[in-house]
Amino acid sequence: MSTAERPHSVSVAGVIVDDRGRALLIKRRDNGHWEPPGGVLEAGETIPEALQREVLEETGLKIALPATLTGVYKNMTGLIVSLVFRCEAIVGTPTTGDETRALRWATREEVTELADEAYAVRVLDALDAASPPAVRAHDGGNSSSPNPLPMAAYQHEETCMDEYTSTVRVWELSCPRLPAEVGRARRWTRDILDDNPCADDAALIVTELGANAVTHTTGPAFRVTITRTVEAVTISVTDTGNSTTHPRITHPDTEATHGRGLAIVALLAIGMEVHHDGHGHTVTAHLPASAPQSAVREAQPC
Repeated sequence: MSTAERPHSVSVAGVIVDDRGRALLIKRRDNGHWEPPGGVLEAGETIPEALQREVLEETGLKIALPATLTGVYKNMTGLIVSLVFRCEAIVGTPTTGDETRALRWATREEVTELADEAYAVRVLDALDAASPPAVRAHDGGNSSSPNPLPMAAYQHEETCMDEYTSTVRVWELSCPRLPAEVGRARRWTRDILDDNPCADDAALIVTELGANAVTHTTGPAFRVTITRTVEAVTISVTDTGNSTTHPRITHPDTEATHGRGLAIVALLAIGMEVHHDGHGHTVTAHLPASAPQSAVREAQPC
């Protein structure tokens, strides 16, 4: 049966959050993967009923309803649409069962270490309680690969009204505020823009902006967004605030080891903006899709 002829399945998952901001993950018996509890809806079952049943079966916890929808995710290969909810446990004690080998309360950083990317991003979206529900898609291949394409598979694609002349594609990556995550974001950027001449410039911009977010803020995470059209590539890096300073271009002396990041970004990009919304800063850089600014990059100080 072709993909076009196959029916879609609908699944639910519940991200239970404790009073310390940790998420409850289960380790599945069938594949050993760490995931939020959940499963496929049964015939005649409503979405809230399925959510409560799956969480209870896999954790021993009864959750309060209604729960908060935090994301909708489509496995483009497996044709599964997953609805993920942030949940509150009201009765019970976390317990293993027929489908659950182990349970663990995990911080944001531990979620990214334990869970495959396809599931980690769902938990991180649920932990971002103030955010609107995420709408994402992935290719279904990154949960079993030992070296998954880190979120290249987690793209949100939008097609403009004239689908024959203009297509916008958007990818997002949420990263714990750890120095090692800057390198992961850089590799992720190169993977996504693999066929684009501005890939190296974009990766350098993500490196500089990610390093700034890690160094100059105390929030738990930063987010990278790549928007690609036929004409341009836009890179945005958003931090989660808790900084006493605002991003700004500086011109340090030649002996300085810090402070060149935004200046480098400004030289590489054809345009740059900085926004602050009270929750954090977003720095956005625009690159042409047709040719890299390699001459500028080579002129930068090491």
